[in-house]
Amino acid sequence: MSALTRLIRLAIGMAIKRRVRARGLHTAECVLLGRVPSRGGRRCQMTGFPQITAVCLLAFLATNSLGAETDGFQCQTITLPAKAMPARFVDLNRGGRCDLLAVDPVARQLLIYRQRASGFASVPDQTIALPPQTAWIAPYSVERRTNLDLLMSTATGLVYYRQTGGVFASAPRPLLHADPIYTDDDSPSLLPVLTNTAIPVISASQAWLFQRNEALARNAGLLGGGEVTSRGTANPQMEASAWTSGPPITLQASHASWSDSRNAWTLGLNSAHSLDIQQSFRAKPDEADGDKPENDTIAKRLADMKQAGPWNQPHTARVDLNHDGQVDFILWQVVPNSFRTEVYVFLRDAAGQLPERPTQVLHCRGVPIPIRSLGEATPIADLKSDGAYELVLLEPDVMIISMSSLVDLALSRGVDVALTIRSFRRGGFSHNAEASLPVTALLSWFGSRQWPLFLYGDFNGDGRPDLVLQRSSTQWEIFFSTTDGRWFQPQPAMTFEIPLPGYFARRYFEIADLNGDGRSDIVSQDLDDPRIFIFLTQPRHQKVNP
Repeated sequence: MSALTRLIRLAIGMAIKRRVRARGLHTAECVLLGRVPSRGGRRCQMTGFPQITAVCLLAFLATNSLGAETDGFQCQTITLPAKAMPARFVDLNRGGRCDLLAVDPVARQLLIYRQRASGFASVPDQTIALPPQTAWIAPYSVERRTNLDLLMSTATGLVYYRQTGGVFASAPRPLLHADPIYTDDDSPSLLPVLTNTAIPVISASQAWLFQRNEALARNAGLLGGGEVTSRGTANPQMEASAWTSGPPITLQASHASWSDSRNAWTLGLNSAHSLDIQQSFRAKPDEADGDKPENDTIAKRLADMKQAGPWNQPHTARVDLNHDGQVDFILWQVVPNSFRTEVYVFLRDAAGQLPERPTQVLHCRGVPIPIRSLGEATPIADLKSDGAYELVLLEPDVMIISMSSLVDLALSRGVDVALTIRSFRRGGFSHNAEASLPVTALLSWFGSRQWPLFLYGDFNGDGRPDLVLQRSSTQWEIFFSTTDGRWFQPQPAMTFEIPLPGYFARRYFEIADLNGDGRSDIVSQDLDDPRIFIFLTQPRHQKVNP
């Protein structure tokens, strides 16, 4: 169960308790969707409906849509050969348009879908058979700096497929001979573009960082500026000598972290039922602990807040709130059994020290949502991209007091919430919200692990994050940011619709500028659906602020 789901249940439960308390009833035994004990042993049941009726109504809320058409996007669908295939969008030609790479673990192939001015084709433009025991694949500028080649780690070392004229070679070239321990007979990992100048070759306990020697690269047929010599092709026998490594670095294991998902702990015969274990290493572990309390007051407060349980742990943020060139400290926590957030602000003094007592304490109604992220919620953000920070929270407006209220909720296909904003001025955040955007969103108890609303993506090209929210089980809306004091337009400027693959969805979004027009586009994929939905923003949605 996600943290947001628990908060939604809590909000509805609190709404029932408030109404029960107003009627003078005991609330210690109140149970959501059940019977509420009253004074004197009398019981009042929610309009006489059984619990299953309420659950069915909520399921109805989660599985019905408004049926509005997609507006403002060019929608394309790519159907991959199988579900849960590793896929990644990469600007292979470095011309501003991202292409799609997808790994077929059954056929042991890499599928390449090139993006044109009209978008993507429904079939791959090129298919590459993967070498045996390929562990990972990463786009990397092996030869030319102007485009990307495909670097792969195999059982015999590193090889690469050279790209020329928008097409990859049919056979790999050897780059480095090595004996890496990371080989794979199942599905290779598809890594993002390698931006480091060094290529790691990893053994059981050590890593060698290979870097290209520009002088040797010229002799091998490669110029440091990324141009191929007049001979036209590089010399494969000399390419390995153009890469040199320093002494090996001993790997030190860092702390482990786990991420669960449906079927994560189920072993089976195919990739849909598998167990993935990952462990990360750092060549030079950071000695400084970023979360180490700087004084006893913060240490004690953190210790007290951590007693709230695993689902309400405290969080921290470090930003320069008052523009004095020093990083200040913010401690915040969603209060257990309450739809509220506590925020503690510590501003550094002239000597760079944090105070023993908080500079400001706020007890705000509402909870944080992801900002400039698709999954990590935070209440502190720079919405204007001007270095000034705001306190952003989502406040519910839920009053479910009877089964008829649940019917109204189901028919409205959404929950009324408000996005509140407080600016930091004169040494503190305002205690009352200076702006509030009321919206209706589908806060379903079922389905996707994707947040139903977030501030991420710039769809009108103004440099600020826009609000994206789920209006129904299939329909999403986008509210543009504004500069007229309202922060966001009151009505959605764009909509898009995604078919619901099943009762339990494992959908995730990717938001990025895929075609180089300066505005965000959207990619949606569900791990139980072979289709990838691509939404390219259309030119008519340029920034127009009142």
